[in-house]
Amino acid sequence: MIEYFVEQPQTEEFVVEEMFVGSNEDIIQSEAVITTAFSDSSDEEKNRCDSDSDSDDEEEDEDVLSEHENLVQQMKMELKNCSRIKGLPTISEEFETPKIEEDLLKPLQIDRKIEYKDVINEIQNFYKCYTDKMRKLDILNYQTLQAISFLQLKESEVLTACKKKADYLTPSILPKFLKRKVQRVYADPMQKSIKEMHRDLELIYVGKLCLSWEILCWLYVKGQELMDYDSQGHNHSYNRAAEDFQQFQVLMQRFIEDEPFQGNRNQNYVRSRCMIRNLLHVPTIKDDCSKAKKEIKEETDAISLKQLVEMIKESMLIFREFIFADKKATRNAVLKGIQEPQNSELLVDVVSKLQKKERRIQEHIRSRNCIVTKLRKSQRECDETSTSEVELRLVCRVLNVSNLTREHLLWCHNKLDNISFVGKKVHLDTSFLLFPC
Repeated sequence: MIEYFVEQPQTEEFVVEEMFVGSNEDIIQSEAVITTAFSDSSDEEKNRCDSDSDSDDEEEDEDVLSEHENLVQQMKMELKNCSRIKGLPTISEEFETPKIEEDLLKPLQIDRKIEYKDVINEIQNFYKCYTDKMRKLDILNYQTLQAISFLQLKESEVLTACKKKADYLTPSILPKFLKRKVQRVYADPMQKSIKEMHRDLELIYVGKLCLSWEILCWLYVKGQELMDYDSQGHNHSYNRAAEDFQQFQVLMQRFIEDEPFQGNRNQNYVRSRCMIRNLLHVPTIKDDCSKAKKEIKEETDAISLKQLVEMIKESMLIFREFIFADKKATRNAVLKGIQEPQNSELLVDVVSKLQKKERRIQEHIRSRNCIVTKLRKSQRECDETSTSEVELRLVCRVLNVSNLTREHLLWCHNKLDNISFVGKKVHLDTSFLLFPC
């Protein structure tokens, strides 16, 4: 029986021992030193790897050298081109900026033709802002009136109780003015609250006055602009809008006629506004497209846009009378509304500008009264002068508000800046400025 075992090789050679077991007597052991081909094979592999790595390194070196030579040649060519052109080469846009989507490179539609419906939509959007402001002021008006009536009712009860208490506490020997003084001490806090609410009502009235004048002037300008687009093959009628403007004119005229018999304007307007919802509420420009076809066919005297614009102009003249009839819409009234000391400088600036504008307007009116000037003056110039007068009256009315704030002063400042004088002519910027309320 032959057994083999291999020792752990410590060197490049290893020993193989063979044991021959013949009989129980003799065991013959022999050793054979065999030099394997391990060392030879390992040497060959090392040599092969070294040769492969050397070849790879040589190839990489050759690639780097070739790239370097190509780069040098390219730089030489660029330098030659620079010497010919006498300038530096520019980087192409492909490498300078990333690609932009094709949609962004399309031309903007700036020159899109404006149509009739575009102007109508603009009018409706601005008119919605006006109606929202007026609705807010109507709610404040109603709530303030309810609060005043409640306080007045409560005040009467308190005064009655105070009178009884004064009669009980004060001896009959004391003079009557002491009894009145005791009653006044109890009534003063409630009277103060009522006065503050009346100031709020005054601010509501002035806010509606400014808002209505602003939208009325803006509608007049937009109506003239709309006339250029109304003749695009469509026959629009404005009968309903004309009826609304007629009602607007009639309500203002009645208010002006009844005012001398009604007392204070603020209280008169507040009471009238609760009964007549459309008082001082400017209607909008809208055609009769919502009418039924039968109604449109039956109408023989349809109101055109030109006629409607003339009605808006008449409304502006009646509104001018409405503002000029207000006694507080003059600079002669006492300026007592400022409450914040830091706004005093702005108030002085606004009053100074107001005085200068009024002086220039009066000089312009006197100069145009001569016959030659009357013949030469244009209708547009007359409209701008008349509108500027109303603007100055509105600024005066705002400055005489009891609760005057910085926002109101800034509004007056912007209003005065819109009025300018070019030579002997008045120029009015028709910007849309909503009164802050």
